[in-house]
Amino acid sequence: MAYSALYTGISGLRSFGQALGVIGDNIANMSTPGFKAGAAQFGALLGQEIGSTGSESSTVGNGTQLLAIGTNQSQGALVQSQIDTDMAITGAGYFMAVDSTGRQVYTRAGQFTLDDQGRLVDPSGNIVQGYQAGDAGEITATIGDLVLAGELGAPTPTTSVELTANLNSTTAATKTFDPANPFTTSDYANAVTIYDSLGTSHTAQMFFVKTATANTWEVHLMVPSAEVTGGSATDQYTEVSSGADTIAFTGDGLLDTEPGFATGGTPLTINWSNGANASTVTVDFGSSITGDGGTGIGGTTQYSTGNVLLKISQDGAKVGAPTGFTVAADGTINGQLSNGDTVVLGRLALANFANPSGLERVGDNLYIETPMSGSALVGEAGTAGIGTVSNFALEQSNVDLATEFVNMITNQRAFQANSRVISSNSDLLNQLTQII
Repeated sequence: MAYSALYTGISGLRSFGQALGVIGDNIANMSTPGFKAGAAQFGALLGQEIGSTGSESSTVGNGTQLLAIGTNQSQGALVQSQIDTDMAITGAGYFMAVDSTGRQVYTRAGQFTLDDQGRLVDPSGNIVQGYQAGDAGEITATIGDLVLAGELGAPTPTTSVELTANLNSTTAATKTFDPANPFTTSDYANAVTIYDSLGTSHTAQMFFVKTATANTWEVHLMVPSAEVTGGSATDQYTEVSSGADTIAFTGDGLLDTEPGFATGGTPLTINWSNGANASTVTVDFGSSITGDGGTGIGGTTQYSTGNVLLKISQDGAKVGAPTGFTVAADGTINGQLSNGDTVVLGRLALANFANPSGLERVGDNLYIETPMSGSALVGEAGTAGIGTVSNFALEQSNVDLATEFVNMITNQRAFQANSRVISSNSDLLNQLTQII
């Protein structure tokens, strides 16, 4: 029995030594993003049955063994990041990636960046997987490498301009508009940017001239002559409106009628000389009473407060270059463009498992599936029990340092106690040999 007790003590030394190794690994990774703490799981070793008494049998234990290293799957705290490609999962699930050998790997650590081909990769160069975006920005069912760079956003030609202003009701009708000298022969002017189909910006000018008819103004839209086909050879600007368009107000200063090229009317056609498609543009001055059947309130007005521009905007945009990324809770990745537009670049594919603790750690914050974990259940964030994605955030390790220290003390004492078993049995064997 003394010899048996020696081996029992050895099993304890081995098992608790391995448990201390698990604790040491947890502490070493307490700052590793997405790390899940391990926990040693012990099992008893049975020895020889030495007999039975009545209804009870007597089996001598043969020590302990480390059956498995479990994984604490609890959520780690999220910390904010300043990097747009940093991501974290709240809830169940893993990011999917493909390593250099084509093997599918999984991770909770969302420290991603772009490689030289614009692909989203982890620090080890494994390529993050996701649902591809179609030409129209729709998300397809095809899963592959997420490529987030290398494309320009197409320009958006201007088709509509919105202008809200106040025209001074006290302006006297003393000027006759001259297209050759529009600034000096008009009472008020506003510039508006118009983008053509190639993304080129053109600075048009809208001129207002008070007429002899009460509460009525002429409106002239002009563009630089050099930028349109058939532009004036002598004048700086060429008029693209009819020259007879007017805007009128009620005696209360409210918008009554609008020019013919206003929203709901006939758009202006502008033929550019740079090869771009012709632009068709309308201008919205507000909700006119007679023209739109509106209230005349909230748009362009005519009060005695001076000529004031309140708002001018248009729906076009120039060519956009990628400037950054945002990730929605469902994993959709949107590229931010320099022209203010956003484009859908893809959507992260996340994987969940029937038994996440059965995944095998392969280093670099990566896991692979095993028969114990079950096959990957792939889906979109926020569906089928899969968690959601947070952008500009990273998941911290879920290691609890206080718990690890307590476990360290407990396992250290157990290791020491088993060493005492060995030393005590050594003393017994020594006494036995002295008798002989």
